[in-house]
Amino acid sequence: MNRLVGAQSLAAASALLIVLALSPCAVLAQSKVGTAGMQFLEVGTTARVAGMGEAFVAVADDASALRYNSAGLAWLEGREAIFGYTDYPADITLQYAGAIAPISPVIGTVGIAVTSLTMDDMVVTTPVDSDVTGTGRHFTAGDVAVQLSYARMLTDRFSAGLSVRFIQEDLEDESAQGIGADIGTLYDTHWNTVKVGMNISNFGPDMKFVEESFPQPLNFTVGVSVEPISDELHHLILGFEGSHPNDNEERAAVGGEYTVYQMLSFRGGYKINYDAETWSAGVGVQVPLGVMGVKVDYSYTDFGYLSDIHRATLGISL
Repeated sequence: MNRLVGAQSLAAASALLIVLALSPCAVLAQSKVGTAGMQFLEVGTTARVAGMGEAFVAVADDASALRYNSAGLAWLEGREAIFGYTDYPADITLQYAGAIAPISPVIGTVGIAVTSLTMDDMVVTTPVDSDVTGTGRHFTAGDVAVQLSYARMLTDRFSAGLSVRFIQEDLEDESAQGIGADIGTLYDTHWNTVKVGMNISNFGPDMKFVEESFPQPLNFTVGVSVEPISDELHHLILGFEGSHPNDNEERAAVGGEYTVYQMLSFRGGYKINYDAETWSAGVGVQVPLGVMGVKVDYSYTDFGYLSDIHRATLGISL
């Protein structure tokens, strides 16, 4: 009976996700690169996932699932907190903080996350042929998103998750606000450790900045993960995924993580058909500290002609 219910739930959720993903994509079939706003919502937030090429939708096994597939939160047994920092070119930085707490198997798991993109103050300039050089004023720009998430096991193999976020973008004296949502599922096939994950991210109404309206960076992602090796000494997990954004061509990513003695992890990944990002690598250390588990992760991402990206993340589990 559980197997039948699980199959029915998977089929229903999959159909819902596909319908929700394809409907807006059909409307935006003529979308081109740069037509969707709030691009900071697409930026990778944690070093572990970035090191794996962000092929994480079917892995989703720690608090990073807040960003990549909230359905994974339902599988976590303890409370976790995560803090990420990303250094971008042009003095741009991304800060990320999240926390999750399982309530009970019946109620499910709740989470909260905050993403903030900031940059240094910039000088207000004047035209080249102006008699005045500069104005003496400065301005700033930034983005912030505050997210609430909920996930629950629907069967012993299948979970679903929902995230709702408030988004704001500021540029000097102007600002734009909106609401967005993510919907995700995660299914354990019980066949050779294979899991299947799906996620619709940034689903919501168009936003408006000054007089211009624009869609959010809607993205439909589906992937699989597998654990070829899993014992007390060695653990290897591999992830594969493809995505369909509303403002770009289809993309793919592959990545993996190899952990020794449940303490030291090595990661690598590769992105296909992305504008600038290609390969990535990372390392992580996990140590017990009293009743807590502490994880420190670092990743490096090759960003083509632009400056390479470095990320650092601190994770705490109870």
